[in-house]
Amino acid sequence: KVISISKTDLEAPSLSSRSVDGRQSCTMYCCMVVLPALLLLHGDLFPGRVEARFGSDISTENSDNRFANMGQVTVKQWSVVNGQVDLKLNVEDTPGEPEAWILDFQPYMHNDNEQWPVEDGWLWSNQTGECSSVHTSAEFYNFLNDTSFQSKSDKGGKSLFNAYTRGTLGNATRRPDEVAYSGPLKTLLDCKSQDSNHSVWNMTSTEDEVEFRTRLYVVNVRPKNYNLPLKGISFVQSHIELIWRLYRTALAKVIISSSGLLRPVFEYAIVSTVYDVNGDPDWTRARLDLRFITITDSNTQMSVYVNASANYTAENPLHWLEEVVSAPPVVPEETPWCQLVPHYIDGGLQCHQIWDFIFLLHINTSSLVDGEPVDATGDFSFMYDMYTCNVTNGYVNRTLCTKDAVPTTKVSAEITIQTTVELTDAEADVITLHLHRMVGADNEDVSVNGRRGVAHLENVTVEVKFSPAFLRQDYQLELTLFIVCIGNVTEHPAGCLVAPPDDRYVAWKEPHLLFKYNGTTWRHNDFIADYQQPLYWQGYVHESANNPTPVHRSQFTNLALSAQSASYTITTVFYLVAKNGARRKRALPAKHIIMNKVVSSDDIPTSETVLDVPGSPRTRRDIMDTIDEPRSFVTALRFSGCPANARHDRYNRECECPDNMEYSSLTFSCEKFVELFDTDNEESGASTMIATSFIILLFLSTLQVIQW
Repeated sequence: KVISISKTDLEAPSLSSRSVDGRQSCTMYCCMVVLPALLLLHGDLFPGRVEARFGSDISTENSDNRFANMGQVTVKQWSVVNGQVDLKLNVEDTPGEPEAWILDFQPYMHNDNEQWPVEDGWLWSNQTGECSSVHTSAEFYNFLNDTSFQSKSDKGGKSLFNAYTRGTLGNATRRPDEVAYSGPLKTLLDCKSQDSNHSVWNMTSTEDEVEFRTRLYVVNVRPKNYNLPLKGISFVQSHIELIWRLYRTALAKVIISSSGLLRPVFEYAIVSTVYDVNGDPDWTRARLDLRFITITDSNTQMSVYVNASANYTAENPLHWLEEVVSAPPVVPEETPWCQLVPHYIDGGLQCHQIWDFIFLLHINTSSLVDGEPVDATGDFSFMYDMYTCNVTNGYVNRTLCTKDAVPTTKVSAEITIQTTVELTDAEADVITLHLHRMVGADNEDVSVNGRRGVAHLENVTVEVKFSPAFLRQDYQLELTLFIVCIGNVTEHPAGCLVAPPDDRYVAWKEPHLLFKYNGTTWRHNDFIADYQQPLYWQGYVHESANNPTPVHRSQFTNLALSAQSASYTITTVFYLVAKNGARRKRALPAKHIIMNKVVSSDDIPTSETVLDVPGSPRTRRDIMDTIDEPRSFVTALRFSGCPANARHDRYNRECECPDNMEYSSLTFSCEKFVELFDTDNEESGASTMIATSFIILLFLSTLQVIQW
């Protein structure tokens, strides 16, 4: 048979409707089978030339009102609790209408050999997918009857839906039936198409996010003539796009050493996806790339990693270390070389060494709950021996080293790996912002979950990413507002915007700032009178080898809004803006599929017209509908308080030290002030020269550290 398609088929597909079977189509479209192929090929019906344009109304007689009174199928529940999925669909039956609903992960016309669900007056179960709702075959008058849908609590001959609940009509015009699946997520993700035996899910992944999408097609079938089963059927087809996402984040809370000879400094922890032999993501495993620096206060002493000493001890025994994929060399000649760096206070040379490890971890996901992170907090430990080496031409000569007679040093890093699952559908899907990391001057986690607070005048780095990850190809984050306030107001979408000006400071504001919430609008001018503490850097950091996840990075110097330790809130407002050269994409209106299946020449219409389906009261939406809206991101940190001997200057947001002392932004404490201009005697003059030299050396050393 030949299919003639209406004008709606010519429209471009929606961005959010990514095809699972390799073909792209509109979310819904309209088509009609109009006559047998044999007759058309031979021209037996039409003696002359026949022309028609798409969308042309060339007959007023070809109308179809079979679906004038039709219900809909909607997602009632789509969640995961303790690793068990609940997918519940509300299926509206229209009493008095001969109809049947088919739920399947493949379209009605899923193949070219016309082995479609309804053939020869029968609804065939074996001509639907293995995860469809058609669990048994039925004759024409049975499956179209109002009594055909009955409650049952088993899969029948299918693999997925295991609960069918017949609703009650009451005073409603439609009966709310329910088709549901409750069970392991793996069963749902294992669904395959009938013809290709391929997964019905389309998978995309980045370093930090894995996404599965599928289309659950919902088809309403009605007879062309209820009294003539072989006359065929008409159907309306739409689909629900189900989305399953997994996010992973690594947070380094603290890194310590068992010896004063070796000081570790955390660099980064990156968690990424692990794939099985078939190329499918394995969410029970995670790869962790870990880097830290060790520092020895000597230009001749360095550390060497002890063979096979890397270990991971999880707080929860359901998580464990599967493999140390990569570790540094264990002999002095090949160990990471010493970079000699002046100490930031006394200028003495220190040995800095960079250590890289890669771990493969088993992460138990059986307790996953939709939207709630599963923490795999654990202690990573490493053993090091100390060596004293010769210095040649200003470099530590690793070939001329002697092992020191000191105990082996243990370096421990506490790291949390968070796994979060999100289940949604295309209409409910939203753009979300996530905290990628928040670190202090030592690169340790200083978020609300960190082990320590943030000091006055401490430099803090905040990195924010957005999801879904597929949007990162064309969009990036633009910062328009950055505010810090006292108190934990993270539950309020407007965060610090509702805080009194005396309790906050503004670090960034753009002239085109515009944010609305609950009837209130904030603009740039609303923050002109606020205390200003400008960010010292902000920008979007694109994906690279050292930065696999693109993020927006803001770096600010924290100010004291209180004397004592307290919770602070950071509130930011972002826009998603198109990258240079990226083409902006818009969602298109959803369409219906309508098809009349013709089985005899009596049913061949003389012309074609666009079929209208009565509109649903629901408006279908797409994630791209909100792409231009500003988004707030609210997160918390903890202020460690002013030093005990300092007082708080509320007006200037600073910690004031006692007389003859000043606040140090290096030690975050009150340090004794050295008088530079006391020249009453030669001794004090000498002290002045020494103090001046010390300040200059401190300045130069600090510059070197910053450059490094």
